[in-house]
Formats: sequence, structure tokens, C-alpha cells
Amino acid sequence: MANCIVQLHCMTGCDANSSFYGKDNLDLDEEVVEDLFEFTRHVIYGNHKSKSMAEAHTKNWKSMKNKLLLFLPPNEDSLCQHCLHANYLAYLVRHPSLKHHPSPIGHAWELVDGCCLPVCHTQTALPKHLPVPSPTEASEEDESDYDDGKDDDVQGRKGYSPEDDNLESSDVD
Repeated sequence: MANCIVQLHCMTGCDANSSFYGKDNLDLDEEVVEDLFEFTRHVIYGNHKSKSMAEAHTKNWKSMKNKLLLFLPPNEDSLCQHCLHANYLAYLVRHPSLKHHPSPIGHAWELVDGCCLPVCHTQTALPKHLPVPSPTEASEEDESDYDDGKDDDVQGRKGYSPEDDNLESSDVD
């Protein structure tokens, strides 16, 4: 643990590395990246069953009662960028005596309108085109999934009386 404490701190959210955002062009071994992805799924998000970030992302989304994107694990692209950014920050922390550090541009940062900003992702989060359902899938849709509220069973409500129907229509006047 002592050998990787700086990297762990940068990975899990030091002040300079916003919670799983960032980018870097430093090369990381594919096996190291996979280990970081597994660490993120297992330790940070407590998801021991998923085999990929996409699977963890989907499972967490489906299990959420209140859908909040903030609490979802990042997709693989965003997590990869975060890992690369953490790698760059760990380099800076481990080499404090160097007079000249590598430029942040191209190492987890980009220059936008004269400002040095972190890059959060390199790919879109959602696909550009959704697949069109086949005619059999479209005809098999369950109409009960679409509730417009017009066909609610008014009589099933607690305290219903036939006068309620008259009150509802008179309220419109």
C-alpha cells in the first residue's frame, strides 16, 4: 500500500483531480488500466459482479429509484481519462524537486480560448443513433407502459363517491 499511496490519492480525488474527470496522453499499460477499472468497480462502487464499466453503469442505473447521473460509475472513456489525469498528477507529486515539469497540455489538459482546462472525455456518452426497433418489437409493446392518467379507475380511490365526478367537471367552469 505504501508504494502506491500517492497514486491512490490522485486516483480517488485529491483537490487537483475532480471526482473521476480528466484526461492525459501518457501511455498506461492496458493491464494496468484494466486493474484500475476493476478497482473502481469493486472498491469505489462496490460492484463485484460486473465485468465491464458499461455493465456496472447499466446495473446501477436499473437499480436506482431516483435516477441521478451523479451517482453512476463513469463510462470506460471517462474513467480512462480520469486514470490518465491521476497518473499525471501522481508524477507531479512524486517529483516535487524538478524545476521543469512536463506541460499539462497534452497530459490531461487542453488549451481552450487561452485557458488550460481538464478534458473529461474523448467520446460521446450516448450513441449518436439509436437502433430502430423491428416491426415485431414495435407491435409487441405493452400499452400498459404508457399511462396518460385518463383511464384511471376513479372508483378504486379511497373515499370515492359519484358526486366526485360532478365536482371535477364543475371545477373546470
